[in-house]
Amino acid sequence: MPDPSFPENPQLVAEDVPGDNSAPLSVGELASKLKRFVESEFGHVRIRGEISGYKRVASGHARGWQIVLQRQGQVIRAYIDG
Repeated sequence: MPDPSFPENPQLVAEDVPGDNSAPLSVGELASKLKRFVESEFGHVRIRGEISGYKRVASGHARGWQIVLQRQGQVIRAYIDG
């Protein structure tokens, strides 16, 4: 049975819909805005949790680690460059 929260024919580019209150953002634009917000709101961030999964990744020129941090049912997926 199809998931009703996903459209049958998904679009790769967001379309303007009358009544929208903001223009669509690219992934890069959203990532930059989130990075600036977190850094301005919290400065340096330290997180306490359990690393429940990790793997070394290499994609093109990028190399690093993908990790999953969790605590009390909350999950953060992260990438560590290097």
